[in-house]
Amino acid sequence: MHSFVKAFEAQHPEFLHALGFLEAATPDPTAAGDSLIAQGVSEVIVVPLLLFSAMHAQEDIPQFMATLQQKYPDILFKQTATLGADPATIQVAANRAADSQMEVEQFLLFVHGSKSYPTPEMTVITQKLAEKLGKPVSYAFIYGEPQLISKVEQLMRSTSQIGIIPYFLFDGILVRKWQQELNARLPKLKIVWTHSLQLDEQLFTAIENNLQEVMRS
Repeated sequence: MHSFVKAFEAQHPEFLHALGFLEAATPDPTAAGDSLIAQGVSEVIVVPLLLFSAMHAQEDIPQFMATLQQKYPDILFKQTATLGADPATIQVAANRAADSQMEVEQFLLFVHGSKSYPTPEMTVITQKLAEKLGKPVSYAFIYGEPQLISKVEQLMRSTSQIGIIPYFLFDGILVRKWQQELNARLPKLKIVWTHSLQLDEQLFTAIENNLQEVMRS
């Protein structure tokens, strides 16, 4: 994550940058905001490095922003959209499928999910991916419906080989865990996995698009 942000900083020296973490690392977003304001900024734009507008984007980040706003009432705070539905992000996922040289009948987009995930957005993403790949693309969640295991079992009725695209920013513990889980539970099904988005620098375009949208508002 640090190298990804530093590379973005190098391409955009017109902005001051600070990286904040919601969990499991420091600094948190409040401390990151403090560091920017100490450098004299009058406006802070929060860019969620998240794919979807679920709990972190809808609740956690706004809470940090509210804390900062109370602390600095004269500073303008804004938040951009998340990255998952941007055409640049969808293109990275399509590239991952192409890079894997898969010869499969259909693809499954593997997503974290939660009760607040935007299902209509998922439909649009899979439709655009299907157009790029020329093959059917569906989606499934770890948390939420359709659930990953049940969706794979459903697809097994019509195919013996599935290409799975992890729609995550990077290959982490969760992705590896579910790769092992599926391979163990469904050993007769040939599952071909792509890499995740791997914090590809093409995602800079999605960030830039979101920044421009907020700066115009």
